[in-house]
Amino acid sequence: GTTKEVTITNDMVSGYNSATLGQQTITVTYEGRTTTFKVTVTNNVTGIAMKTNPSKTTYIKGESLVLTGGKITATYQDGTTKEVTITNDMVTGYNKNTLGEQTIIVTYGEKTTSFTVNVEPIIRSETYNVSSEFGEIRGIKLNTTVNNFLKNVTIRADVYEIRNANGEEIPDGELIGTGSKIQLNNDEELTLVVKADTNGDGQLDIIDLSQLVLHIVEKDMLGGVQLEAADINEDGKTDIIDLSNMVLVLLDKMSL
Repeated sequence: GTTKEVTITNDMVSGYNSATLGQQTITVTYEGRTTTFKVTVTNNVTGIAMKTNPSKTTYIKGESLVLTGGKITATYQDGTTKEVTITNDMVTGYNKNTLGEQTIIVTYGEKTTSFTVNVEPIIRSETYNVSSEFGEIRGIKLNTTVNNFLKNVTIRADVYEIRNANGEEIPDGELIGTGSKIQLNNDEELTLVVKADTNGDGQLDIIDLSQLVLHIVEKDMLGGVQLEAADINEDGKTDIIDLSNMVLVLLDKMSL
């Protein structure tokens, strides 16, 4: 009926394997009697770092993320390391419709690292002001044909159409007007703004001048992209200064 406290020694135990992860049952034997207790063997990830970025890090708006070539190095509790291929379930932070640099977070073993990608617009131009945010292409000159417009833009889409405000496709040699639209194959649509062309025919004439006069007098003749087209001096207002400039352009005293 007496009891004695005995310190457990290595020769008293069996069932432990340091190379086997998870819970193990350890058997203690003493004077022919046994008892057990449980231990858990872990080798958790203590940190991760990018080994190689994915081979593709520049995207066109609308493209899905590609992780080919992306690898991380994982470091474990025991000091060992392992190369791990990055998979879709490991990453967060990518938005195919958000332009600019994006930080992609990689998570593995509850540890994180990151790499960056850049999403570029489908349409780029050194001549015009392409604003995907507002869905417009501004700064197009008067009397610009479809052909001339296309010479000044880079369109990274397989299919696109240029249509007038009535939805009719504009032939290559005809003029682009304010309110015309370019439709891309990812369903993105941008409205074209031709400076000083308020009536949408791609030219400047007495009709545009009359519309601007009426707008200045009545304050409600023009709206939307028509107002942008009429803002010739690009000061954010459509007023008598723009009207004077329009007259000068009509008289060949000023060029846009």
